[in-house]
Amino acid sequence: MIESWKSYRHRFMPWVLLNLKKQFKERSVELGGAELVQLKLNLKRQILEALASGVSHHTDIALKNSKIPNCGLGVFSNEVIRGNEFVTLYPGSIYYPGDSIFFQSIRNQFIFRCHDGIFIDGNNKGMSRMIFKSLTGRIGPKSRDTTWLSLKSTFSVGQIINNGGSNKFNVAYQELDFNESELSTAFLRMLPYVHFNSNAEPFPLRVVAIYALRDIAPNEELLSSYFSIDYSNC
Repeated sequence: MIESWKSYRHRFMPWVLLNLKKQFKERSVELGGAELVQLKLNLKRQILEALASGVSHHTDIALKNSKIPNCGLGVFSNEVIRGNEFVTLYPGSIYYPGDSIFFQSIRNQFIFRCHDGIFIDGNNKGMSRMIFKSLTGRIGPKSRDTTWLSLKSTFSVGQIINNGGSNKFNVAYQELDFNESELSTAFLRMLPYVHFNSNAEPFPLRVVAIYALRDIAPNEELLSSYFSIDYSNC
């Protein structure tokens, strides 16, 4: 039970807020203003370039057994990843404030909370998996990318990245909102996101990108902090 809690607490939002908010507020202030706006624009550009090239597999990273005990799979670099470079997406069903997510959240370590109360359920198993497949099926065949459910696309494996604690993380999350003018229908179909509420407008589309905080060496495990704060209006 104790070991299970030690792993789960980094996904338990009240614990994260209490222990990491000050640290990441400082990080956000450090990257504030024009610098943060430019980072977001660059990440959007890199994602769109990847979609335009038809990339569904990020060759710079691979899934292997984590070096952290009892953490299962981890994400590793295959080659050098430069600082501020886009690495992968955090995929899943998008829940707006007020959407029912209680049952899906039980024993679910893969729910990402955005700064404005939007949740992204990146669990590829159980009820979460069934919900994502059902939602995409209602929209139409191949309406959204579902390869992340079987971990076949390293373009969308942000939910697998393990926690590195307060000092060992080398990647961070960045929330992005894509407008209809930025995403063609073809690009939208290649993204691993669907709204839980079928009445929700498709745009703006919330996308969570993971990017490198520094240069990452080959065969280095990617580690995050399980929390992000976004003060930019971009």
